[in-house]
Amino acid sequence: RDVNHSVFAAQNFLARKGLRSINLYPEPTDDLARHTEIKWMTHWPPAHSFLYLAVMMWGVAPGPATKILVFFCVVLGGLGWILLARSLDGTPLSLIAVGVAYPWLSFMGRAYLDYKNDHLACALAPWVYLCVMRIEPLKKIPGERWGRLLLAALLAGITIWVKYSMAPLIAASGLYVLYLAGLQLSPKRIVRIGVFDSVLVLPGFALRGINRFWSGNQYPLTGGGLSFSLPVFAKNIVSHTFGSATGWDLVFIQLNLALEKWFGIHLVRGTVFTVSLAVLIVWALYLLRRRW
Repeated sequence: RDVNHSVFAAQNFLARKGLRSINLYPEPTDDLARHTEIKWMTHWPPAHSFLYLAVMMWGVAPGPATKILVFFCVVLGGLGWILLARSLDGTPLSLIAVGVAYPWLSFMGRAYLDYKNDHLACALAPWVYLCVMRIEPLKKIPGERWGRLLLAALLAGITIWVKYSMAPLIAASGLYVLYLAGLQLSPKRIVRIGVFDSVLVLPGFALRGINRFWSGNQYPLTGGGLSFSLPVFAKNIVSHTFGSATGWDLVFIQLNLALEKWFGIHLVRGTVFTVSLAVLIVWALYLLRRRW
């Protein structure tokens, strides 16, 4: 579904009709003709459509264009995760394991059958982490390294153009820079935080302005959509960060089905969430103890 809308928007853009696609949400009217009207695409951000546009403008059909984008997501995403593991002092064996396993993880494996914005987000994420981790505390450097700071802020902020649900990554980047500043804020640290946060939110505000100018509506489009639940949102962040990405949640799902079929019992509800949360806590404790 993600790719269908992105491809259709790219095709309309090539035809000089703007970045327009079919409205995902139902119209608040009984006029069925309005449901088929194409609108400026705001229900998905435009980065994926622009990537399709960059490939399709050379005469490449949507099918081969998808294969090209999947290839780059796997190769560049895998390289990013390997470099990230190396920056976290991963052993040579662990780097090899990451490189070999990444293309065949349950999450990435689905890209070969059902390519989505999520796969592009997964490929981009390690590069954002690497750039943000290169920002050093001011007390360890003679002066601000503006190139690193601005690149990290821009790369983290532009993820909102890839997938709206990458907003937690943007927030985490801002919190990390705030953490580096410490409790005692000097003028240099205040300037650093102000500049970083300004550049960080700039892509999001730019996208909102473009959407409002061309569509006349704020995201999401009026008339339908899904309701927001903070507990469900928090649960999904924890579960999808570890369980879905690595694919081990599928093992528990199949185990639960087997237990119900053969023994009439089932796993405790929330097992995936509990184990994912435990792993994330271990990671957080390790990162807090590590000397940057």
